[in-house]
Amino acid sequence: MIRAGFLGASELFAAGRLPPEVIWIDPQRPEVLTTRRWDLLTLSRGGCERLEAHKGLFCACETLLVPGDCGGALLQRIRAERVVGYGVDRKDSLTFSSMGDGQKVLCIQRELRSVDGVLVESQEIPLPDTVLHLPEEGVLALMGTRLLLGTLLQ
Repeated sequence: MIRAGFLGASELFAAGRLPPEVIWIDPQRPEVLTTRRWDLLTLSRGGCERLEAHKGLFCACETLLVPGDCGGALLQRIRAERVVGYGVDRKDSLTFSSMGDGQKVLCIQRELRSVDGVLVESQEIPLPDTVLHLPEEGVLALMGTRLLLGTLLQ
């Protein structure tokens, strides 16, 4: 069974319609991160900020999905085999290739491995209308989570 966690706002988590194996982690209680080794751990921008405020917390995961400009000090407290960055910088693995005309297109800028080991090649994926109203960074966190769990293209 996959152990996946999402540290971020409950409204964002609910809007993402993530698979049932993804557990929402309350940003007010980030110590939950230390209770297990995660297959996938997604941090929203707000989740990063809350975790940074708890200096003594350390956790481990196989794959960490995090804003690409997340602080290095925070990343030193998360033992991750793979780190996938998202954001609008050209260095981020997940970003947008185009936006406008009522559409967002997810750009996978380099090959990634999903949690179950499947190779995800560089590509562009039009995103569903259901996410257009969400903040851009939130969309990247949610769609990145689905991509790494292998459920984005289903």
